[in-house]
Amino acid sequence: MAMDVSGSALKEQQILLSRLANVEKERDFIKKLYDDVPKILEVISKGAPLNALLNRFKSKLQAQLPNAYCLFLISGKDCLQWRLQFTDSINADLSVTNGLLSVIPQDLLSFAATSSRPKQHDVNIQQASGWKKWQPF
Repeated sequence: MAMDVSGSALKEQQILLSRLANVEKERDFIKKLYDDVPKILEVISKGAPLNALLNRFKSKLQAQLPNAYCLFLISGKDCLQWRLQFTDSINADLSVTNGLLSVIPQDLLSFAATSSRPKQHDVNIQQASGWKKWQPF
Protein backbone atom coordinates (compact mmCIF):
# COMPACT_ATOMS: atom_id res chain seq x y z
CA MET A 1 0.00 0.00 0.00
CA ALA A 2 2.83 2.38 0.81
CA MET A 3 4.26 1.81 -2.67
CA ASP A 4 1.01 2.97 -4.29
CA VAL A 5 1.01 6.17 -2.23
CA SER A 6 4.63 7.02 -3.01
CA GLY A 7 4.18 6.11 -6.69
CA SER A 8 1.10 8.30 -6.86
CA ALA A 9 2.90 11.15 -5.12
CA LEU A 10 5.83 10.82 -7.53
CA LYS A 11 3.48 10.92 -10.52
CA GLU A 12 1.72 14.02 -9.16
CA GLN A 13 5.10 15.67 -8.55
CA GLN A 14 6.15 14.93 -12.15
CA ILE A 15 2.88 16.41 -13.45
CA LEU A 16 3.40 19.53 -11.35
CA LEU A 17 7.01 19.91 -12.52
CA SER A 18 5.89 19.56 -16.13
CA ARG A 19 3.18 22.19 -15.65
CA LEU A 20 5.69 24.48 -13.94
CA ALA A 21 8.11 24.11 -16.86
CA ASN A 22 5.33 25.02 -19.31
CA VAL A 23 4.30 28.06 -17.27
CA GLU A 24 7.94 29.20 -17.12
CA LYS A 25 8.20 28.88 -20.92
CA GLU A 26 5.02 30.96 -21.32
CA ARG A 27 6.38 33.56 -18.88
CA ASP A 28 9.66 33.82 -20.79
CA PHE A 29 7.77 34.14 -24.09
CA ILE A 30 5.62 36.97 -22.74
CA LYS A 31 8.62 38.73 -21.18
CA LYS A 32 10.49 38.66 -24.50
CA LEU A 33 7.42 39.85 -26.36
CA TYR A 34 6.76 42.84 -24.12
CA ASP A 35 10.22 43.74 -22.81
CA ASP A 36 10.62 46.92 -24.85
CA VAL A 37 6.98 48.08 -24.88
CA PRO A 38 7.56 50.88 -22.31
CA LYS A 39 10.33 52.31 -24.50
CA ILE A 40 8.20 52.05 -27.64
CA LEU A 41 5.21 53.65 -25.90
CA GLU A 42 7.44 56.53 -24.87
CA VAL A 43 8.50 57.00 -28.50
CA ILE A 44 4.83 56.89 -29.60
CA SER A 45 3.90 59.44 -26.91
CA LYS A 46 6.43 61.76 -28.52
CA GLY A 47 4.71 61.51 -31.89
CA ALA A 48 5.76 58.25 -33.52
CA PRO A 49 2.87 56.42 -35.22
CA LEU A 50 1.15 53.43 -33.67
CA ASN A 51 2.44 51.50 -36.66
CA ALA A 52 5.91 51.63 -35.07
CA LEU A 53 4.66 49.64 -32.06
CA LEU A 54 2.75 47.16 -34.19
CA ASN A 55 5.69 46.62 -36.56
CA ARG A 56 7.98 45.88 -33.64
CA PHE A 57 5.40 43.61 -32.03
CA LYS A 58 4.91 41.75 -35.33
CA SER A 59 8.67 41.28 -35.72
CA LYS A 60 8.99 39.92 -32.19
CA LEU A 61 6.08 37.52 -32.67
CA GLN A 62 7.51 36.22 -35.92
CA ALA A 63 10.95 35.81 -34.35
CA GLN A 64 9.51 33.71 -31.50
CA LEU A 65 6.88 31.89 -33.58
CA PRO A 66 8.37 31.56 -37.08
CA ASN A 67 5.52 29.35 -38.35
CA ALA A 68 2.77 31.71 -37.14
CA TYR A 69 1.02 34.36 -39.22
CA CYS A 70 0.36 37.68 -37.52
CA LEU A 71 -2.89 39.49 -38.34
CA PHE A 72 -3.72 42.84 -36.67
CA LEU A 73 -7.35 43.97 -36.78
CA ILE A 74 -8.39 47.47 -35.86
CA SER A 75 -11.92 48.56 -35.07
CA GLY A 76 -13.55 51.83 -34.17
CA LYS A 77 -15.18 52.23 -30.77
CA ASP A 78 -18.56 51.39 -32.26
CA CYS A 79 -17.21 48.14 -33.79
CA LEU A 80 -18.81 49.02 -37.13
CA GLN A 81 -15.73 49.48 -39.32
CA TRP A 82 -12.91 47.00 -39.13
CA ARG A 83 -9.67 47.05 -41.06
CA LEU A 84 -6.43 45.17 -41.38
CA GLN A 85 -3.39 47.01 -40.11
CA PHE A 86 -1.11 45.24 -42.57
CA THR A 87 -2.33 43.88 -45.88
CA ASP A 88 -0.48 41.40 -48.01
CA SER A 89 -1.17 38.68 -50.58
CA ILE A 90 -2.11 36.22 -47.84
CA ASN A 91 -4.86 38.30 -46.22
CA ALA A 92 -6.06 40.12 -49.37
CA ASP A 93 -9.27 38.03 -49.52
CA LEU A 94 -10.41 39.49 -46.20
CA SER A 95 -10.42 43.14 -47.21
CA VAL A 96 -12.33 45.20 -49.74
CA THR A 97 -10.51 48.54 -50.08
CA ASN A 98 -8.04 50.43 -47.92
CA GLY A 99 -7.78 47.40 -45.66
CA LEU A 100 -11.47 47.50 -44.64
CA LEU A 101 -12.72 44.03 -43.84
CA SER A 102 -15.44 42.60 -46.03
CA VAL A 103 -16.65 39.94 -43.55
CA ILE A 104 -16.52 40.20 -39.77
CA PRO A 105 -17.64 37.08 -37.89
CA GLN A 106 -20.50 37.70 -35.45
CA ASP A 107 -18.49 36.03 -32.67
CA LEU A 108 -15.71 38.58 -33.17
CA LEU A 109 -18.19 41.49 -33.12
CA SER A 110 -19.79 40.18 -29.91
CA PHE A 111 -16.40 39.71 -28.26
CA ALA A 112 -15.18 43.20 -29.21
CA ALA A 113 -18.41 44.82 -28.02
CA THR A 114 -18.13 43.11 -24.61
CA SER A 115 -15.46 44.98 -22.70
CA SER A 116 -15.80 42.74 -19.65
CA ARG A 117 -14.16 39.78 -21.42
CA PRO A 118 -10.39 40.24 -21.91
CA LYS A 119 -10.08 37.04 -23.96
CA GLN A 120 -12.18 34.38 -25.59
CA HIS A 121 -11.51 30.85 -26.77
CA ASP A 122 -13.84 29.42 -29.39
CA VAL A 123 -13.91 25.65 -29.76
CA ASN A 124 -14.27 24.25 -33.29
CA ILE A 125 -13.80 27.64 -34.91
CA GLN A 126 -12.77 25.80 -38.09
CA GLN A 127 -16.33 24.53 -38.53
CA ALA A 128 -18.15 27.74 -37.52
CA SER A 129 -19.98 29.21 -40.52
CA GLY A 130 -19.20 32.83 -39.60
CA TRP A 131 -15.47 32.13 -39.82
CA LYS A 132 -15.55 30.36 -43.23
CA LYS A 133 -13.70 33.15 -45.06
CA TRP A 134 -11.15 33.21 -42.22
CA GLN A 135 -10.32 29.49 -42.35
CA PRO A 136 -6.90 30.02 -43.99
CA PHE A 137 -5.85 31.76 -40.78
